[in-house]
Amino acid sequence: MTDLFLANEPLIRIAFFLGILVAMAAWEVAAPRRRREIPRLLRWTSNLGVVVVDTILVRLTFPIVAVGLALLAEERGWGLLNIFATPAWLAFLVSLLALDLAIYLQHVMFHAVPALWRLHRMHHTDLEFDVTTGLRFHPAEILLSMGIKLAVVAALGPPAVAVLVFEVLLNATAMFNHSNIRIPLDLDQILRLIVVTPDMHRGRHIPRLLLFAGIAGAVLWAGLNRDQLDPAALNVWLIGLGIWAPVVYVALYVAETMAFLVAGNWVARNGSCRMEASFQ
Repeated sequence: MTDLFLANEPLIRIAFFLGILVAMAAWEVAAPRRRREIPRLLRWTSNLGVVVVDTILVRLTFPIVAVGLALLAEERGWGLLNIFATPAWLAFLVSLLALDLAIYLQHVMFHAVPALWRLHRMHHTDLEFDVTTGLRFHPAEILLSMGIKLAVVAALGPPAVAVLVFEVLLNATAMFNHSNIRIPLDLDQILRLIVVTPDMHRGRHIPRLLLFAGIAGAVLWAGLNRDQLDPAALNVWLIGLGIWAPVVYVALYVAETMAFLVAGNWVARNGSCRMEASFQ
């Protein structure tokens, strides 16, 4: 089974990519969270064009990519999981967690380091928020990301099938959590326990100071009106980010997180959170 997966790696990648892209796009048409202001054709041509450029540059820059390196590492005994005898299921699980942690730390780094933020802000300057936003990354960021991933694969020696599964999941979740889709609030709260939902992530694409002001207002509103927390303003807040200093971003990230916790705890104790009508 593993050999079958690896032998059909390109087909598996393109099938999942197109399948999830089409599914999310159809969901966005059927049940959008926000009203679309910019023609889809204009943005999608640009964002999907970036994907093509990124893919070509990766293939031209690296003689081998993550799955291929994992196969080579297994053949030559490179990496911790190949040096130490590890059950297949444990190696698979550890590999998924380690790769996910590496990409998370990379994301933090691209927000916190000014030179890297200059690359990553291309992702945040998309003026709408939909499935293609999750694919919009500066080519230099994609190349650096692949370099980091290759370093992790060489050091860890993960099973090639684990690398393939991770990359498919990473691509799928990026498209999902950037989609402009309406998920019932109760279901969204459950999904947040295992995955980043679009409503959970959308705040990261709202200008930082505006978001912080909005959350502070939401906390105050929860205190004044205990029967509901009404985030109607979220539907009209601008998506897209100007040039914000990374230091300010980090400081406000902490402040926003605390504000979300305060607001969430207050609403849980004092009333229900009715969001659905506010996004009409």
